Amino acid sequence: MRIGPWLILVAWCGVTTATAQGSPAPPSATPYAGVWRSESGALQLRIDGAGAVEAFVTGHGKRVRGQMIASSRRGASVLLDSGEVLTLGPGPTPGTLQGAIDVRLFVLVPLAPEQFGRIAAAPRGDTATGGGTAGSLAGIKLHRVSTGNNSGSETIYWFCGNGRYRYSWQSLSGGSSMGASEEAGVWQQSGEQIQLQSRAGSKTLTLRPISELRVEVNGRAFSVGRSGC
Repeated sequence: MRIGPWLILVAWCGVTTATAQGSPAPPSATPYAGVWRSESGALQLRIDGAGAVEAFVTGHGKRVRGQMIASSRRGASVLLDSGEVLTLGPGPTPGTLQGAIDVRLFVLVPLAPEQFGRIAAAPRGDTATGGGTAGSLAGIKLHRVSTGNNSGSETIYWFCGNGRYRYSWQSLSGGSSMGASEEAGVWQQSGEQIQLQSRAGSKTLTLRPISELRVEVNGRAFSVGRSGC
């Protein structure tokens, strides 16, 4: 996972108000205090009760500090010294957190405090440079539903960790199917560009982060979830 010069504008509870009043005061306490690691082991976080954060990228030993600019049990936003915004929220299972940096989602699990800062367990990869690596779109589902005038359509992309993807589209009108298509192939990511290759040919998707759970794909908003593959 690379922490680089990204900046995401995340509008969670209290962020807009705090920034409008100038530099926000650090929160007095946060429910996310503790030591955490991503499931892949590529990112570690140490969060104290006052909202100070230290991020450790195990792949190359880089450390980035940050400060929470908003924190509640619904979610928290952390402004990192790198210029990125890290968002945190309740995880999919008890005792875990879900984190996001731009369109990269990851689950955080507890880490023994004495393990923080150790490189030995660092996996290879966890960058956003290619299909099938953690920290990219691997394991992510992009879902869009469009409705209007008694008709609608649904578009889904599933990006799997083995570098494969699936795509599904269907159109409905008056409760009846007006058309559908599916495809499968391989995907490759380079920054905000996703290259898809299938029997039907190749195409490019351009991503633009909107929030921690929404992203634009070629100018259309999609929700972000887990692909299950």
